[in-house]
Amino acid sequence: MKEQFEISVDTVLVAVQGPDRRLNVEVPTESPVGDLLPELVRVLGGQDLGEDVDRPTWGLGYAGSAPFPAETTLAQQGVIDGALLTLQPLTVWRQQLEAALLDGAPRAAPAPYVGPRARTRSLLPQEVTISTRLQSAARAVIEAQTPAAAAEQEPADEDASRRVAPQRLTIQHRPSLAQRLRISWRDTDYLNRLERVVQAPLLRRCVTIAVMSPKGGVGKTTTTALLGALFALLRRDRIVAVDTNPDFGSLGRSLAPAHQVFVDDLLEVLDDPQLTVTALDANLGRGAHGLMVLPSPVDPIRMARLHEDAYEKVVRRLQDLVGVVLMDCGTGLHEPTSKAALKTADQVVLVTDAEPATASIVAEAAALLRQEGVPLYLLVNKMPSAGSRLDVGALEAYIPQARGLVVLPSNQRAASQLATGIFDWRDAPAGWKRAIREVAAALVADWPELGATI
Repeated sequence: MKEQFEISVDTVLVAVQGPDRRLNVEVPTESPVGDLLPELVRVLGGQDLGEDVDRPTWGLGYAGSAPFPAETTLAQQGVIDGALLTLQPLTVWRQQLEAALLDGAPRAAPAPYVGPRARTRSLLPQEVTISTRLQSAARAVIEAQTPAAAAEQEPADEDASRRVAPQRLTIQHRPSLAQRLRISWRDTDYLNRLERVVQAPLLRRCVTIAVMSPKGGVGKTTTTALLGALFALLRRDRIVAVDTNPDFGSLGRSLAPAHQVFVDDLLEVLDDPQLTVTALDANLGRGAHGLMVLPSPVDPIRMARLHEDAYEKVVRRLQDLVGVVLMDCGTGLHEPTSKAALKTADQVVLVTDAEPATASIVAEAAALLRQEGVPLYLLVNKMPSAGSRLDVGALEAYIPQARGLVVLPSNQRAASQLATGIFDWRDAPAGWKRAIREVAAALVADWPELGATI
């Protein structure tokens, strides 16, 4: 979610951490900080300053430093795109600074810019080194050799409506040495840690992810299929991939080539107010790991009948019935289907390949997408193992508002198998397993901020 101030001057897109939540906010750089505070406090602090507008009670600044003077501007403070600012009452600022002075701790230097790759790393679990994993396994061996202490019996809770948990009636047996080693090694494995991040949130509503690019052939369909199959494998939600490419989209023929119910067919079914989840399932194809697929029609006449409102209607109805919707969008950002995708999406995965010419077009598209206010994640696809001409660091500097950036290594053989409907995550290349799990974990980590989780 992004708030935007109605001021037509130079702005920056920053993350502001309030007392209870963080929000992306587009704010003017030349307005005094004091003029920005009332709206920020209303949005993030849940308060209306009312008569206190002229009497500063809140402050905005970098965590660990003094708040910005109210008469200064963000430009004067050197705030740029991607900065992380803190909004809190002045009393809290004062207490924190006094505590730091009493402790003799040096004041933290502000970190005005956090790039997309660093932001991604901050969202992901720590990757444990081999030596640390071996140390953890050694501790498991030592604990296995230590006599187990008798488990203390917890008193029964008489106010729990006479419910008896099975654990209270179970004799706990100490795991064997082999079991402890397996558990320790599994728990410290990076891919398993990523999977736990993807599995953790419980959804209160559907999350919709649009996979887009202004350039064709960069791997939008591959990305949609990989993300969808991974979500279907790891999560219990119903995951649907929709082909919103009206120009001979290939998602359906890759994932469910025998399926003969298309987007326009489903429009008639969706009009039924009594539509059940079971009836919907019967109209969706099946891809890898149970991913549900809704292909676009292949008849040019039928394709021409599908317009922005039709795609928006389909997605809105699916949002009432499933947990996650992924949209494989066509080339370009101004097509009717792309407009429908941006209207309905909670998150956008913007895809480029490893060619500098393509990346430059994608960077320009990202600037346009910024106006839509949808959280943006960048995927650099088809990265060769050596000899790439793309400067990823320079690319992320041109797209500082991106919430994350992940590089997907090139693997032509695996991509060809996926395109022909032959895919299983158990047989996927190691580089794909890691990169797509990182993309999924970065997306999922932001779901609470979207208000989508319980």
